[in-house]
Amino acid sequence: MRGVLAVLVALTIASPAMADLGDVVCGPFDVATDPNDIYCVGVAQGWNAYWVSAGDQATGTARIHKYDMNGNYIASYNQHTSGDWANRDLATDEADNKLWGGETGMLVEYGYNPGDGSLSYRRHYAMNPGGVGTIRALARNPYTGHFYTASWDTDIYEFDTSGQVYNTFTNTHLTGIYGMAWNPATDMLWIWSQDERADLLLASELDPSTGLFTGRLFTGIDTNPTYDEFAGGCDIYYDARSPTGLALVGLHQSDPDMIVGYEMDAGVCVGDVDGDGDTDLSDLGALLAAYGTTPGHPRWNPNADFNGDGVVGLADLGVLLADYGCGT
Repeated sequence: MRGVLAVLVALTIASPAMADLGDVVCGPFDVATDPNDIYCVGVAQGWNAYWVSAGDQATGTARIHKYDMNGNYIASYNQHTSGDWANRDLATDEADNKLWGGETGMLVEYGYNPGDGSLSYRRHYAMNPGGVGTIRALARNPYTGHFYTASWDTDIYEFDTSGQVYNTFTNTHLTGIYGMAWNPATDMLWIWSQDERADLLLASELDPSTGLFTGRLFTGIDTNPTYDEFAGGCDIYYDARSPTGLALVGLHQSDPDMIVGYEMDAGVCVGDVDGDGDTDLSDLGALLAAYGTTPGHPRWNPNADFNGDGVVGLADLGVLLADYGCGT
């Protein structure tokens, strides 16, 4: 094991990768054909898998599908409700083994079983934050536990599971908001919307500390030139395939529906364990010192647990190696 780690470290340090915001990291992955669903709308990443909310309005079936990180279909789990469109966008809380779905008039909580990798309904919270009607886009701040939502052209609302609204951010120009995601490296909110003219796939950054759009954005790729695609849900997560360690997975409502991973160009060094603004040998040493530990262990270092799963492991090492050389 140590020999493998040494080779990975040597290869990565010798040739650090570069990338630009919006470059394709992975996919497109077809998420509609294998489970035979007419529509797929939301997506989240968690527990080393992609989760897609989907259903068939003709039969009233609504499910959440699970795919591995290469887009291979694994299993399907029933949603809380059926009919209508049910869950739209999704968000995960890996630390507490929860997956959240937004739908009309409610926020739905599912439980993830780390033993067998399954998903099951736990409870739902009736609410209408800001009067949006449908909790269409959904993001979760892992540090506060607060959620963010908007629906089409509404303002953006920060809320909790009681439905209490903490902040309202003015939506100055977007008319087709469908997905949201929290960037854990920059504490920025990203919005995936149907607002790009060629294909309706636009990612826009909003600073929740000011409530203002930053001007950073990118457009999604065309996965089917013969079909007008639309943005669905999205999520941001740590992905070792990303040269900077972070990716945004966006759902393309297409024919068939697809998910695509995009480079986030984090703007900060995501592998900076020691907080000095770069990712170098000192960060690698700090991570290796904590390697294999969990909270409570004397060598535990929460700054090295990049994916927040409660253990410093291979996934975290992959993030650091992908970011190695940043800021130097």
